[in-house]
Amino acid sequence: NSNSVESSNNKKVNLNHLLNFTYQSIEQDTGRHHHHKFAPKYSHFNKTQFIQANCQFIVKEGTDYSAHLADSDLPINWDLVEKVNMWACDAPSCPICLYEPQVAKITKCGHIYCWPCILHYLSLDTKMGRKCPICHEPVVKAELKSVSVYSDVAHETQCVVSMQLMKRERGSAVAIPVVSNNPAKNTLFDISACRYTGGFSTAVKFLISSANQVKDDIVNLELGQLNFKLATETDELEKIYIELAVELCKERMALLTASIQGADVTWLSFNYIVPYFSVVLDMTSQSNSVDCETNNPPDESTDGTDHQTPSSSPANQFYYFYQSKDGQHIYLHPINTKCLMHQYGSLENCPTEITAKIMEMEGFTMNEATRKRHRYLWHLPISLEFRIAELDLRPPLVTTATLAFFRESLERRAGQRKKRARDEKRVLRRAQNEQMRKEGKYPAARICLESQKQFPR
Repeated sequence: NSNSVESSNNKKVNLNHLLNFTYQSIEQDTGRHHHHKFAPKYSHFNKTQFIQANCQFIVKEGTDYSAHLADSDLPINWDLVEKVNMWACDAPSCPICLYEPQVAKITKCGHIYCWPCILHYLSLDTKMGRKCPICHEPVVKAELKSVSVYSDVAHETQCVVSMQLMKRERGSAVAIPVVSNNPAKNTLFDISACRYTGGFSTAVKFLISSANQVKDDIVNLELGQLNFKLATETDELEKIYIELAVELCKERMALLTASIQGADVTWLSFNYIVPYFSVVLDMTSQSNSVDCETNNPPDESTDGTDHQTPSSSPANQFYYFYQSKDGQHIYLHPINTKCLMHQYGSLENCPTEITAKIMEMEGFTMNEATRKRHRYLWHLPISLEFRIAELDLRPPLVTTATLAFFRESLERRAGQRKKRARDEKRVLRRAQNEQMRKEGKYPAARICLESQKQFPR
């Protein structure tokens, strides 16, 4: 009956009480603390900024990316991105077909689809683009990027983890292992120069790739996967969009081939012209050197030596910290750092690699407040998700005297961990009992049949 649903003034009535289901509104929950002095502040991040912070971009060459060495929050042009690399403990699934993505593509909003699936979805509308099925952000076919998702080891409490000592120069957004040779700043972003670093390459946010590398490592691989999928697909409708993806892949291949040929022509003309200008420059430099020798006496300050900062720069010019060896954003807890500094004098003199059991791990999302609190993590971009792990350091890594010096702090943290574990169990047990009470179920009576008190002979 419609009269029972609507009131006399034709306004809808809330009937949620009939479903025996209630929830606390977010607006009501945050509204109670709206005027409170210590109300929690929630950070809102841009989706593109979140992708850039938590993923790795393979970008086109020919553009100056040196500004990203000093500012990790500087956004990059999405048109310069050739591929996106991601790391996750669980393999993603396509939201359309619910299977593992085949020839995966990522949208600008960060959702991963099979290339034929998203092309099929976009073709259902005659407009230039449609909204993302997950977050309703605009999706354009030209903005789809290649993506690879690599598996990460899930580090949890009571697991053993290895960390390596890292260093970062003040004012720089690039951190490198202490044991690695410090490469030039422009080679840090080269995809071929980062392959030798192993897990360290996962911490590099941008990798420069040439057109040849994109053609061989990305496009050719996708074309082979599409041809295999086309040969094994039995659905005729699905074959249409696989063939469409093949055509788009061939168009991308043609553009890369044209850019490679254009670069070769430019290189040949450059090599042809440069020798002529080098002869002219040599002749002019000789004439200028004669004038300089006759008019300007040599200055002692310009003795031909390099006056830049020497390689053995003071320790306060660098930040030293420990990070997970496999490249994950897991960093050492300050209490462990204090123990190591007390043992070895400074972080610069600490072991380059440590291995210990994880006692506790706490997750964070980088924001301005967290950045001010952990200054050594200033190079991490805003909205990056990272964790800080407290390790169980034992001899011979640290001596018993060092552990005795920090015994009070370590025991206090151990007590806090036990208290949190008890509170979590209590809250979980209370929630389970409350749910059972709503369902009309009650815990079974604790009766021991062998008890002489409850069942006397």
